[in-house]
Amino acid sequence: MYAVNTGAYFSKPGPKTITGLEVLAKIVDPEGFEDIKVPKYKER
Repeated sequence: MYAVNTGAYFSKPGPKTITGLEVLAKIVDPEGFEDIKVPKYKER
């Protein structure tokens, strides 16, 4: 199970939607998408 920030990446169409898709791609196939850099989670 993986947790993603749906409010930041999937709630509205825009440039962050692409980042959200990259996050999902890395979850599904980390070796195939190892060249993609995804943002790190920041705790508040």
